[in-house]
Amino acid sequence: MNNTFFYLSLLALSLMGASCASQENITPDSPFAPVITFDEDSYQFPVDVPATISGIVTSSPALTSVSCFVVNGTEETALGVGYTTQPSLSFSQTFTPTVRTTGFKVVAKNQAGEETVKIAAIAVTVDEATVNNLPVEPKNHARNAYIDTYLRIEFPSSPKLGTAGVVAIYQSDGLKVDELRLDDAQPQLSNGSLYASTKIDLLACSDRVRAVNYRPFTVQEKTLVIKPHYGVLEYGKEYYVTIDASVVEDVSFDGVAAGQWTFATKANVPTATSVTVDDDGDADFRTIQAAIAYSVTKGKDEPVTIQIKNGTYEELLFVRNKNNLTLLGESRAGVVITYDNYDQWNGGTGGSISRPAAGEAIATAGGRAVFLMESCDMLRLENLTLTNSHGPGNQAETMYFNSSYRLLVVNCNLHSNQDTMNIKGYCWFYNTLVAGDVDFIWGGAQIALFEQCEIRSVTANGYILQARVPAAADKGFVFLECRLTKGAGVADNSTWLARSAGNASYYDNISFIRCRMDTHIATAGWYNSPAPNPTAASASAGWKEYGSMDLNGAALPVSGRLSPASCQLTESEYNAGYKDRATIFAGYTNGSAWMN
Repeated sequence: MNNTFFYLSLLALSLMGASCASQENITPDSPFAPVITFDEDSYQFPVDVPATISGIVTSSPALTSVSCFVVNGTEETALGVGYTTQPSLSFSQTFTPTVRTTGFKVVAKNQAGEETVKIAAIAVTVDEATVNNLPVEPKNHARNAYIDTYLRIEFPSSPKLGTAGVVAIYQSDGLKVDELRLDDAQPQLSNGSLYASTKIDLLACSDRVRAVNYRPFTVQEKTLVIKPHYGVLEYGKEYYVTIDASVVEDVSFDGVAAGQWTFATKANVPTATSVTVDDDGDADFRTIQAAIAYSVTKGKDEPVTIQIKNGTYEELLFVRNKNNLTLLGESRAGVVITYDNYDQWNGGTGGSISRPAAGEAIATAGGRAVFLMESCDMLRLENLTLTNSHGPGNQAETMYFNSSYRLLVVNCNLHSNQDTMNIKGYCWFYNTLVAGDVDFIWGGAQIALFEQCEIRSVTANGYILQARVPAAADKGFVFLECRLTKGAGVADNSTWLARSAGNASYYDNISFIRCRMDTHIATAGWYNSPAPNPTAASASAGWKEYGSMDLNGAALPVSGRLSPASCQLTESEYNAGYKDRATIFAGYTNGSAWMN
């Protein structure tokens, strides 16, 4: 800092727009430390508009120096230091407040070595409503934006996406942290791109990432929604957005230039083991994925609850190596987690990869499920709806639980068509709706208990299950006191309980215990091609039923069931292995006490 900033004369001090003028010599009756007096007790200024703060400093003995600073949150910016031998000095400093400015600080020292510090509070006002007269989110000059925020612009009428154009996000120092291109070209970032193209995203959790294709641009009625790549924003940083005018068509839009749309993210990371997510209200996070990633930072086994407020969350999810995590919705129908994901978009069941180096070519191996869960224990979903919105004709899971441990799904709705869920390990579904049409419950679960659930076939000529149970002794998929229902237009006698994958390396272990079945279930019950493993069912392995009923509770005639590929359990076999959850999980190391 130029020490001539406070150049003293008997008349005035000035440099760089600041001024300090000496006062008449003051001879006090007794010595006193420097006294700093501002011309106002506190200040209110509009953001990004030059402002001036003035005041006077007096002291006995005489002053030696006076320094001025602007306080921006936890940081201070020095404006200058002046040296003097006078007992009194006035100051007048002009500066430009930012969204983080909170105060103006003066430090005064005298010839006795005494020091006085005083800070005047500054409240910065901002016009947060619009950018170029268009409502935006985060609001312009917002000071508490979320690190996982989407960018939203509301137009007078529904906008049409262009075929070219770029949206970029910069830190306030000019570092480009994200670039979204309508032509899907590789983003050009200041620190090197992690992405082969705009539509590739990397969902980070623990030490790995889920690499997926995603949709960075969507139109919701009159609003353009722009979804930055995951994790590009940080806490306590200032950003600005630029948008080419060509990003939208058919509406009057001049684009957004550097400096026209700015915002600052929240300063502090949450610390609690219970956090909230809300798509439009006050919360800790805007997206569920950001909350999941946060939960991992609390430690692998630390219980964490993510409370999700009612809203629609259009996002792909990924969790890995996190135990004792609960996703708790505000209401079952009100919290909707959804995405249009399918095999031709993100192929295969999916898995995570090591985080790639900048510029490294990667494959989108994250899979077709909305929610990929890896190596988790005691993962709980409660009071929410999870939907793969793709529709019929493609494999499109809501969830893939790729873990040998425990999953709990309580009071939820799971909607898709083909392959609604793919599960492994030990799972408990309670009072949950599972809807689909073809093999919509499948996987290699050792025990998956569906207790008092609704299993809904949404189209005709489908199969409820395809089991790939790893060992003959594993109970596999068990349905206890469930209701098998059908959607509108599903014909009678048109749906099978299960079909086999026809592979001798795993087992078709499925049991329906005291379940009520609507008229869409085929008389034969089980589809006969290819043949299941084992080809002849018994109480310990294969396709089994006990006490099947119609929806009114009357016993179903089962004499026409496929045989010997399926069997009816005896009462003693039912009592020994299937009568309740404790009995079903009796052979499991952790028993059934964890299901509550």
